[in-house]
Amino acid sequence: MGGVPAMGGVPAMGGEPAMGGEPAGDGCAGPPLPEMEPLDMTADCEEQLVGRPLEGESGTLENGTGYLYRIPENAHSLLFVFHGGGGSKEDNFARPEPVLIVREAIARGYAVVSLDSIKHTQMNPDDFQWNESEPPENPDVANVASVIRILKEEMGLVAPDAPIVLIGISNGGSMASRAAQIPEVTAAAIYISNARYFYEDDARTPPVIFLPGAHDPGRSCASTADLTRQIQAAGGTAVRHPNTPQYATVGYFTRMPIIDCANSKRVVQTLMDQGYLRADGAPIAAPEGNQALRAISRALPVELSASIIVSAINDQLTELAAGHSPSSDLNEVVFDFLDTHR
Repeated sequence: MGGVPAMGGVPAMGGEPAMGGEPAGDGCAGPPLPEMEPLDMTADCEEQLVGRPLEGESGTLENGTGYLYRIPENAHSLLFVFHGGGGSKEDNFARPEPVLIVREAIARGYAVVSLDSIKHTQMNPDDFQWNESEPPENPDVANVASVIRILKEEMGLVAPDAPIVLIGISNGGSMASRAAQIPEVTAAAIYISNARYFYEDDARTPPVIFLPGAHDPGRSCASTADLTRQIQAAGGTAVRHPNTPQYATVGYFTRMPIIDCANSKRVVQTLMDQGYLRADGAPIAAPEGNQALRAISRALPVELSASIIVSAINDQLTELAAGHSPSSDLNEVVFDFLDTHR
């Protein structure tokens, strides 16, 4: 475990630096998490909310763009959740952290739509990022308007006066800043994103909460601090709540539906052995690149070594380390804000 590079801080536990705890300055990085007693790997696993995949209804727009939706009884608002640049509509109904965010939204009475970027309709695109053209001509923003019309007017599944609320994750955060130019949008939550369009001088900026990772290498932590001040200085409503590193527990990975208590302990022990977690569960670093993921895969029991499982473990470790991942641990903060401003 020695010699693993950290993202700032001073060495702890025999020279192994942990990732920052309480945020410093603009909420980025910070001192290392304090050294605690080593995890008791014989202890029972604590109860976790489990990110079980959601079933949703599906639709397809005339241009071929697909979307999923889930509408609770008496929905008060329509919430769009925009995937990251390499993702798809299925991510928000299948990956543990986005699923836990969407489940909270549904429990609070939001009708939820997860829309594909228009690049999903193209042959062999380089990526699935959202279109960056100006909102009046932006095909992805036009798709949002089309889905609003379908669900409100054509299908009558959402009240005509229901407010529109947005959540954007990574590249989806920039999409949310463009979709916020639709007049019916009342609030937005932006995870791990620079939300680029909000920097435009004539941008419409509804009440917004930014949720960067304190150790996100994409720099959204620092940039959203500047953007928050800019919006506030112009008389708008903007707040930030950075995700900060947390200790892993023996049952942390049971929030993945395919992992039980015994296997969560195996994952935690493997990540300790591989130098990603300290003995007390504090994150040291998140895996970077396919080589690191392959090394973790080889070290895990065979039933946990499939690439899709290792990728999901990496997602959860990245969330724990406050890297480039949304965090469902911030659900209360996020939805209290959206409830206030919808």
